[in-house]
Amino acid sequence: MALTPIQTGILKPSPPTPSQPSPSTPVRSGQVTALSANWRELRIEQIGELRRYKSKTVRLERLVDFLPPGRAKDQLITWTGVRKYLP
Repeated sequence: MALTPIQTGILKPSPPTPSQPSPSTPVRSGQVTALSANWRELRIEQIGELRRYKSKTVRLERLVDFLPPGRAKDQLITWTGVRKYLP
């Protein structure tokens, strides 16, 4: 099972909205990418959540180079790719 940014401590869960998983549910990069695909059609609360993910992942690109190869590094690389799709 892959680690998510929440599990690694990079992202903190936000309170759930009706269309979001509960804070105890790990947020996966695929979920965020799927939501961001049509972000202009989302409710303002969902857009705000995507913006928070983007803000919380801003420094990942700098950190990736310092990590040894492994699962955590692979997860962070995935999240750096997701950032470009966020509003």
